[in-house]
Amino acid sequence: MDFGRAPEGGKINPRYRRGCVSTIALALASMPSYGWAQEADAQDTGIGDIVVTAQRRAERTQDVPISISAVSEATLDRQHIKAPMDLQIAVPALTYNQLVGFAQPFLRGIGTDITQPNAAPSVATYVDGVYIADPQGVMSTQLAVERVEVLVGPQAALYGRNALGGAISYVTLTPGQEVKGKLELGYGNYDRKEASGYLSGPLTDRLSVGIYATFLDRDTYIDFEPKPRASSEPDSVRQWGARLKVVWEASDAIKLTASADITGSHSPEFNAYRQTQPTALGYILGAPGAIPPRYSINTDFPSFTRMRGHSATVKEEIDLGFADLVGISAYRYGRVLGSADYDATQAPLFAFGNAVNRARQSSQELQIQSKPGSAISWLAGGLYFHERSGQYDFRAVSLLFAPADQIQFIGRVRSNSYALFGQVTFPLADGLNLTAGGRYTHDEKSFDGAQNILSGPIAIPVPVPSLKRNWNNFSPKAVLDYKFGNTMLYASYSRGYKVAAYNLNVPTSPGPVNPETMDAFEIGNKSDFLGGTLRFNSSLFYYKVHDLQVQTVQPSSSGATVLQNAKSATVKGAEASLTLAPVHDLVLNASAVYLDTEYGSFGAGGYGAIVPGPAGNAIIYIDPRGNRLQRAPKFTVALGADYTHEFSDSSKVEASIKARHTGRYFWDPSNLFAQKSYWTVNGSISYTLPSTPLKATLWATNLTNQYYNTLLNPNSFGVNVFDAEPRMYGVSLSWSLK
Repeated sequence: MDFGRAPEGGKINPRYRRGCVSTIALALASMPSYGWAQEADAQDTGIGDIVVTAQRRAERTQDVPISISAVSEATLDRQHIKAPMDLQIAVPALTYNQLVGFAQPFLRGIGTDITQPNAAPSVATYVDGVYIADPQGVMSTQLAVERVEVLVGPQAALYGRNALGGAISYVTLTPGQEVKGKLELGYGNYDRKEASGYLSGPLTDRLSVGIYATFLDRDTYIDFEPKPRASSEPDSVRQWGARLKVVWEASDAIKLTASADITGSHSPEFNAYRQTQPTALGYILGAPGAIPPRYSINTDFPSFTRMRGHSATVKEEIDLGFADLVGISAYRYGRVLGSADYDATQAPLFAFGNAVNRARQSSQELQIQSKPGSAISWLAGGLYFHERSGQYDFRAVSLLFAPADQIQFIGRVRSNSYALFGQVTFPLADGLNLTAGGRYTHDEKSFDGAQNILSGPIAIPVPVPSLKRNWNNFSPKAVLDYKFGNTMLYASYSRGYKVAAYNLNVPTSPGPVNPETMDAFEIGNKSDFLGGTLRFNSSLFYYKVHDLQVQTVQPSSSGATVLQNAKSATVKGAEASLTLAPVHDLVLNASAVYLDTEYGSFGAGGYGAIVPGPAGNAIIYIDPRGNRLQRAPKFTVALGADYTHEFSDSSKVEASIKARHTGRYFWDPSNLFAQKSYWTVNGSISYTLPSTPLKATLWATNLTNQYYNTLLNPNSFGVNVFDAEPRMYGVSLSWSLK
C-alpha cells in the first residue's frame, strides 16, 4: 500500500507523517425545531401532526419547545425502517453506525465510538419510557412500534444521564377497547422472508390485551471465503421478537399497563471485517488471497453475533385529582455472543472468540405531574437505576502469543444511579412562556475482573484491581418560547451529562474515564403558513463539550485501547425543514443540516492515531486540535414525497420516496480516514384493494445500490471496513382488521 493511498471508501489526510511507533499489541483491546416533525400526512386541511410525549405529556410536535423528529408507524412502513440504523433516512441530524453489534448513534456530531459494556452511547435509547443502558441491546429494540421520537440536543432534565446528544424514544403499540389486528407477509431479494402481526382488543370493558410478533430471515449479502464455514457460523440473518401487552383500568382513577417481550437474532454481518489495505500485516506475512472485493471477506476465523434478550415493564398511572401520579417499573436482560477475525486475513494473527457480554438492568421511576390544560404545567420525579454489565469471557486468539494460546479478559461493572428531576412551564405574558428544569444525579460504579494467559490447560492469572467511584451532577434547562398566530419562536439553554466508564478491554488498567458534559444553546422557529399547507421550521445551535469521551490507542500503552477525555470540543450549526402540501393527496418535504465542528485540546500526550505503513500500521501521537468531530458530516440533505389517493370504490394508492445525501465525514479524531459523501434512496408503492383490508406493497431500500461503509476501523494489522447493505427490495401483502 502506498503510504498516501486511501483504503477503499476512505481517504487519508497526509499531514500526519511524524513520530511513527510500530506496534502489534493494539489489537489486544481495540475491538471491539424545536420541533422537527419529519412525518406529515396529507389531509384535506393541509399537513397533519403527530402527537408526541417528548416532555412526558401528549403534545403536538409543533407545540414542543425542543428539537424533535417524529417518525410515525406509517413512515416506518413506507420507508421500510426495520432497525435502529435505518432511522437515518428519516432523521437528517442522525448518523448511525455499529461495531460488532454495539450501537453508535450520533446526533449533530455528538456521539461516541467506545464499544464495550458499561460505556453507553451519548444518544440514549428509550422504549416506552424505559432507558436501555446496554449499547448492544439497543440494536434489537424495534418491535411493534407506533412511532419513534428523536429528541435532538441534551435531554438530561427529563431523560437523564447519557442523553447528552439527544434521545431516541420508541413508543410501542398499545391495546385499547377497539379490536385491531394486522398480518403482513413479505418476500424479497437474498431470499428474504418476513412476517409480522398483532391482534389486540378488549377482554372486558376495563381489560385490554395485545399480542405482537415479528420475524425476519434472509441470506447474507456477504460472500465468506474460504468455504465451508464453521458449524457455529450462521449463513443467514435472522431476527425475531414477541411482546405481550396488557392494559387494566382498575378504576376510573387507576390504570396499569404491563408488557413483557423476548427478542433474538443472529447475523454473520455485524462482525464481517473486510480488509482493504494491500500492505495489511497478514498479506505481508504470506496470507493467501488478495484484498477481497466489496461484500466479500477472506478470513480464517468464524464471524458472527448472536443476541438474546427479554424485558418486562409495568407503568402505573393514578389520578390524584389535583395531579397525575406515574410510576414505571422495569427489568431487562441481554446476552451477546460474538466472534470475529480482527486481522481480516487468512493469517492466524489476531481474532476474538467466545466473546460473551451480558447486561442486566432494573429501574424504578416515579413522576407526579400537573393535569393536562393546567395554566402552569409542571412535573417532578425521582429515579433509581441499577445495572450489572460486562465482558464475562472475552478471548483474544493469536499466533503472536506463543507459547500461550489465548489471553482471556473478564471485566464486570455494577452501576447504581439516583436522580431527582423536575420541570415547570408558566406564562409570562400573552403567548410568552418560560420553562425551567433540571436534574440532580448521583452515580456509583464499581469494577472487578480478571485476566488470564491461557496455554492448554494452564491459566496464568494477571493481577487486576477492584475499583469503586462515584460522581454527582446537576444539569439545568431553561427555555423561552413565544407564540403568535401559527408561529413559535424559542431560545433554549440546556446541559447534558454522560456518566463515567471503565475500560473493560484492559482490566489491568481500567480507568475510569471521566464523565462528559455539554452546554447547548439553541434558537429557532416553528411556523405554519397558507392555511396549514406550508410548514417551515429552523434552528441555530451552539454546543460546548467538556471532557469528551473517546477511544484511542497510545504508543506508551503498547498499543492497547485507551479511554480518554478530550478537554473540549465545539459544534456550531443550523437545521431547516420545509413541508408543503401543494395539492390534495401530495406532501413534499425537504430538510438540511449544517455542522461546523472541531476538537479543542486533548491534553498531555495528544491522541494515538493509526497511520498505514509498508507492513501493517503504526501509532503516532497527534494533536487533533482544530480537526472535525468524528461522524459529523458538514452537510446532510433529505428530500421526500408522499402521495396518497383514495378512489371512489374505496381502493387506495400510496407512493413514497425519500432520498438522503450524507456529506463526507471522518471516522476518528485523527481525521486520517474519511467516509466519502453518498446518497441513499428508499421508496415504496402500495395498492389497497376496493372494499377489502388487503394491501400489496413493493418496496426498496438503497434503491441506487450506493456503496458505503457502516464502519472503518484502522488497527495495527490493516484497515478494516464493514460494507453497508446493498440494494434490498421486496413485496409484501398485509391484511388489517380495524
